[in-house]
Amino acid sequence: MDAPGNLLIVDDNPNNLQILHRILTQAGYKVRPALSGEIALRAIELSRPDLILLDVRMAGLDGYETCEILKANPKTAAIPIIFISALQDVQDKLRGFQVGGVDFVSKPFQEEEVLARVHTHFQIHQLQKELAYQNEHLNELVEAKAQALAAAERESTERLNQIAHLNRSITSSIFSSAIAHDLRQPLAAILSNAEAAELFLEQEPLPLQEIKEILADIRRDDQRASQIVNAMRRMLNKGDSEIVQYDLNRAVREVFQYLNHEAKQREIHLEMCLCEAHLWVNIDLIQIQQVLANLVINSMDALHTKSSEQRRITISTINHDAYAEARVEDNGPGFGEHLNQAFESFFTTKAHGMGMGLPICASLVHVHQGTISVQDNPDGGAVVFFKLPLQEILSQ
Repeated sequence: MDAPGNLLIVDDNPNNLQILHRILTQAGYKVRPALSGEIALRAIELSRPDLILLDVRMAGLDGYETCEILKANPKTAAIPIIFISALQDVQDKLRGFQVGGVDFVSKPFQEEEVLARVHTHFQIHQLQKELAYQNEHLNELVEAKAQALAAAERESTERLNQIAHLNRSITSSIFSSAIAHDLRQPLAAILSNAEAAELFLEQEPLPLQEIKEILADIRRDDQRASQIVNAMRRMLNKGDSEIVQYDLNRAVREVFQYLNHEAKQREIHLEMCLCEAHLWVNIDLIQIQQVLANLVINSMDALHTKSSEQRRITISTINHDAYAEARVEDNGPGFGEHLNQAFESFFTTKAHGMGMGLPICASLVHVHQGTISVQDNPDGGAVVFFKLPLQEILSQ
């Protein structure tokens, strides 16, 4: 025995106690004897044994009565009891099982039988105690596991946000160019209106109405410039994820506006083909716009071998009832033999590519409970499309 069990032997025959004590102590068990049921009950109150061998026929409390008392007490009910008996009557054994006994040892004692039955029920009892302990602490174990999983998920989300922020920073030059282009118009208008206001201020009497209109125009153009700058700041901001309900068509239009200037500089015809219905999805707007921007920029890079009049990219959306789909198609060389490697990290066919654009897109789409796929067009070129679950309209 790796860990000796504590046994209580109850028999009003000293010879039986002596024989069982010898057999069990030699096998490594710790054994206490008791000459009656009454003595056994007092002994159990002082120290509960792991297993009891209980004689059926005893003066005073017999074995059945002693067993019933023990099983009625919640503190001792789980202790396994093996009856000691010379009785061979089936009804006597049946009663023993009815009052809570787990087995019988026959008189005269056979050492192998005694050790086999005691060892078996001692092991069963130990396993039951371990199971009870595990069940008792199951909620604690589940809670600890849940906390560990939650911590791992938070760490994974934080790392994804860090990678996504790095990717936004890499593409910031393209957005900066687009924003610089968009800022020219409101800044030029502000300058023009300021020069006009200076001229009006030299007149007598002052044309107050015209000056008010000029100031209103300056305020409007200033607000427009602020909106453009704030949009860029949001795209590059490394902040916590914020899920909002948003129209996917609107998100596509905003990305189209950001990238249309870059497309013109590269002599690429960028067009949109949006479905008529609103496509309400629950998204982190910055992350989904980053996905769209990455896909369009990838297509732009793929068109460098085409002549300027052939370069074409189409951004489209489709309503599939249960989900919304956004597609970016180009007429470049396509993926070809590398189609199955498109989402592998660090795989790229670009001379100076990092091979992280599409893997990052896939991670961001999966975080939104969506799917992303690639394919080659039969007429040439590549298609990358992702799908997001459609939501009921909460607000517009």
